[in-house]
Amino acid sequence: MSVAYTTIGAVQGKIPGPVLTDALDDDADGNADTGLLDVIIQNASDAVDALICNRVATPLAAPPASVRSAALWFAVEEIYGRRQKELPKDFAVAIRSARDWLMAVREGKQQLDATVAPVLMAASGGNPVVPGRVPVTGVANVYAAPGPDTY
Repeated sequence: MSVAYTTIGAVQGKIPGPVLTDALDDDADGNADTGLLDVIIQNASDAVDALICNRVATPLAAPPASVRSAALWFAVEEIYGRRQKELPKDFAVAIRSARDWLMAVREGKQQLDATVAPVLMAASGGNPVVPGRVPVTGVANVYAAPGPDTY
């Protein structure tokens, strides 16, 4: 089951009411279509998961603020794109920054936060860190149990 990482209220706080209503009014009755914003929020949350699923178990039950912010920006991007409206420049910068940061998480260059357990796929090519183990000197990915002489 997917988890939504942002809220309707957060989206409404970023996008001016008339712009939001126009973007969500597919039947041209002057009102946002029921449920459409929920779908966009879920799409944005799924996009976040897709970028980080090789590093962390998704969906995140308690997403950190950075993940909630990225989902919000991805939702904003989709909303503006529905009517081919140009994103405000500061929005475009924030979206690019969120995407770049999530890509760095995906590549193992960043971590979400200390409470999110990393998942390292066997084929990731990464160098796993084994808590409580000390790497054997000169041999990559070979670990020895800590002993009195390892510290």
